[in-house]
Amino acid sequence: MTFIPNVINISLGGEDDGDPDNPVRVACRQASETYGLDVVAAAGNFGPKMTTIMIPGLWPAVIAVGAIETLGEMVIWDQSSRGSH
Repeated sequence: MTFIPNVINISLGGEDDGDPDNPVRVACRQASETYGLDVVAAAGNFGPKMTTIMIPGLWPAVIAVGAIETLGEMVIWDQSSRGSH
């Protein structure tokens, strides 16, 4: 039996340089468009302001994941990046 992954999880981030040929952007795009993989990336640790999600999490083809606190109720961790971009 051959295992074929369908999800890639990466925990890295940086400021968006706007370069469509940024190597991380190219790799995520290729993983998604060419290989049909879901790319999951850390949103970043630059919250709580909106629009603080880092690359590659802010790109439409990437699923951004933030952090929560579990002290009592689950709430968004103060430093977790958030927003639509």
